[in-house]
Amino acid sequence: MIAAVGTILLFLAVGWPLATLLDPQSPWPLRSGIAFLVGSAASGLSLLLLSLLGIRWSLVSLILTAALIAGIAWGCTRRRITRTSAPLHERVTIVGAVADLLS
Repeated sequence: MIAAVGTILLFLAVGWPLATLLDPQSPWPLRSGIAFLVGSAASGLSLLLLSLLGIRWSLVSLILTAALIAGIAWGCTRRRITRTSAPLHERVTIVGAVADLLS
């Protein structure tokens, strides 16, 4: 149970800056869901990056690469100029339209 809670917290910690980068005006329940999903993808990509670089997986290496990804995303959100566009969940994108057509 402790490992599952730790994993959820890791996903949220990594994904929160990325979710803020994607949609800064979203309400916190939506942003926490996006943060969990994006954080899990970022953690998987960091493990892939570690494998490609030939670095053995460990908790320390995962946390360091996740902190690097979160730090870069946080730096991008700090420098981002706020836009007046619609929030992400209200925008219609080409990828979303194609996914709707295929499903």
